[in-house]
Amino acid sequence: MIWRSLRTQVTADRVLEELAKIAFAEEGVKTKDKLKALDMLAKHVCINDELLDLEKRARKRDLMRIELANLERHLDEEGAKVDDNGKDQ
Repeated sequence: MIWRSLRTQVTADRVLEELAKIAFAEEGVKTKDKLKALDMLAKHVCINDELLDLEKRARKRDLMRIELANLERHLDEEGAKVDDNGKDQ
């Protein structure tokens, strides 16, 4: 593999540079080509995985907040059923 890269002069850096040229070109490149190049670059630098991880953590946090609110509401309802002496009404 290394020999082929040396022979053809195709390296990972060169491929990334070419993708970046397409992705960040101001004109002369179709939108779908730019999006594909950006997607490939994002995969290379793991941006997509990081974003997915952040989204998962945000969803988990939101679910935990909902569960906590439900628990607090339930405890408030149960507390309303008990009088000041701690006895059930």
